Amino acid sequence: MSSRVGELLVKTGVISPDQLNQALEAQHGGGGFIGSHIVKLGFLNERQLVEALSQHYGVAIIELENY
Repeated sequence: MSSRVGELLVKTGVISPDQLNQALEAQHGGGGFIGSHIVKLGFLNERQLVEALSQHYGVAIIELENY
């Protein structure tokens, strides 16, 4: 995920600009995906992140444990 995902989360009100900046700083220091840092910092849980992306991109969430 790129910072564009972070910007999307801010634009939709899921996280604040300050939270995005903190996640970007963590990403700069440790690499990885911005979404992972947002979750690690406790701003969202994995489910909230997936739901926000699912809504934006219009893609259904599939629970693989059910298959």
